[in-house]
Amino acid sequence: MHDVKLVTWNTQACLGLDGRADPSEEYAALTAPGADGLHDAWTLAQPDRPHVATFSVHEQRYLPAPLACDFYFVTADLRHRVRQVQVDSTTRASDHQPLLLELR
Repeated sequence: MHDVKLVTWNTQACLGLDGRADPSEEYAALTAPGADGLHDAWTLAQPDRPHVATFSVHEQRYLPAPLACDFYFVTADLRHRVRQVQVDSTTRASDHQPLLLELR
């Protein structure tokens, strides 16, 4: 697991996580109850839709199958401003797909 340092936010903030092969530990640490109010922006924007793969989408050089491992998190005071989160699944510019967060 990467070192994840949780801090108390004194203002509105967005945090991007460029995950690795198994982001479950980082994700759990950031979204755990009492984790300074961080919320997964994807889940806020589309609660009934699972995360779209963001890593190894076009090439399985690092993993045998695509994986969702890139995320945006927002503080509690920004939850109502999350409009949408999208993944550009078409580009081949990187082994990670771009993630777009749009706030109102």
